Amino acid sequence: MNHDHYTLAPIGVSTYTRLTHLKQTIEALSQNTLAKQSKLYIFSDAPMEGDENAVSTLRSYLETIDGFESVTIVARTKNNRIKNNRGGMRQLLDEYGKLIWLEDDIVTAPGFLCYMNEALEFYKDDPQVLSICGYAPPLKVRSQSDAFILSRFSAWGFGITASNFDKIKAIPSNALETLDRARLIQNGRDLEGMVKREASGKINALDIRAMYAQYLNSTVTVYPKQSLVQNIGHDGTGVHCGNSSEFHHKELWQQTDGFSFVKNPELDPRIVKANARWRNNMKRKRKLYRKLGLKRLAKFLNNTI
Repeated sequence: MNHDHYTLAPIGVSTYTRLTHLKQTIEALSQNTLAKQSKLYIFSDAPMEGDENAVSTLRSYLETIDGFESVTIVARTKNNRIKNNRGGMRQLLDEYGKLIWLEDDIVTAPGFLCYMNEALEFYKDDPQVLSICGYAPPLKVRSQSDAFILSRFSAWGFGITASNFDKIKAIPSNALETLDRARLIQNGRDLEGMVKREASGKINALDIRAMYAQYLNSTVTVYPKQSLVQNIGHDGTGVHCGNSSEFHHKELWQQTDGFSFVKNPELDPRIVKANARWRNNMKRKRKLYRKLGLKRLAKFLNNTI
């Protein structure tokens, strides 16, 4: 696809103190084929007590970043992880109408930015598509194009337009009273518990709200047939991630351009079932880990932003 006839989406990266992870994220992004034509925004959360030195060191590194069309650093003065993330998203969406968003533990393949921009452009007028994702679960996917769809949002390197972002709302407290449980858990039994916790106010997670919006509106996320993203936050350092290799890919997809997509994509029942089996298997493992007292391992499904 020729990228000259449309504007590339800005890239937003949120970060706090994980300098080692952030460096890997930025280095991988800078090696993307569209990096030099892309605008990078980094949203640095303010330190909590005791983290001042770590944040200061990280912000010193931010000043050295290059390899992009431009680099804009937004240094927060008050600590608030959720506002740092969603406020950054809102800023970019208000200015550009679309975005590509990563947290500081997302390492991308060289074709990630190309895939994301091409998919955002291809599906910009498709009411069925809520978002684009660079991560793909470890499934064997047979697809006529370079992508497939699931009715399950993923935040690990995602792209979205402003109009679609506005469809993601808070989940009402009575959500479980009205939803079709069988339809919801087609995308994983873990969704029921996550929606319940979100509706009760126990958590505040954009990805769960997005999944609920997809349930309500019958919309989908477009995934690459092979993963263009590796989440390196499952080493115990993430806020919601335990130490797990369940999501790990031995290698990422190395295609860098010319991704193919189909209009009006349809859900493949085989892929939907395979994804649900994989998710449900992880849920069973999580219960076992909790029984054994391995809380850090039990946390790996709660990857919320």
